[in-house]
Amino acid sequence: MTELQELKKKKLCKAVIESGGNLTQAAKKLGITQQSVSKQIHKPAVQQTIIAILNKAGATDNKIATKLVKLMDAKKLQSCDVYVKEGEDGKYEINENSNDFIEVDDNQAQLKAIELLLKTKRHLDSDVPIPTPQVQVNVGEIKIMATEQLVDSLIRRLSKNG
Repeated sequence: MTELQELKKKKLCKAVIESGGNLTQAAKKLGITQQSVSKQIHKPAVQQTIIAILNKAGATDNKIATKLVKLMDAKKLQSCDVYVKEGEDGKYEINENSNDFIEVDDNQAQLKAIELLLKTKRHLDSDVPIPTPQVQVNVGEIKIMATEQLVDSLIRRLSKNG
């Protein structure tokens, strides 16, 4: 790779990272088409450069995984009004002069972390099946859901025997 190509690759990677992965914004910043960015971003050399830049910035795989696992238990502070005072009979009564914060589960952050972890595990864990697109095949009155590969295989077998 020439020095100019290396410079262009690094510039592309930097633009993609700075745009948060938004290829349209990266393309505008670079003055090229989104299709060009999309084509380049799938090249192994570009992906390796992006990973190297992120690792150098501290976004290592281990750090990301650790953070996602922590986010599964994310909490947030929620304001609440506590109106309590001790009454004449020794029981507590509501008092309008008290304000407090309580810690509660941050369900949105927890769900997002779980979603990202599941997506990652599906790509990395061979024990977790990756869903494949299915098509509906009508055989007379019977409707069968099957993968495109199975349908293609059945068609080839039927055409050989037919």
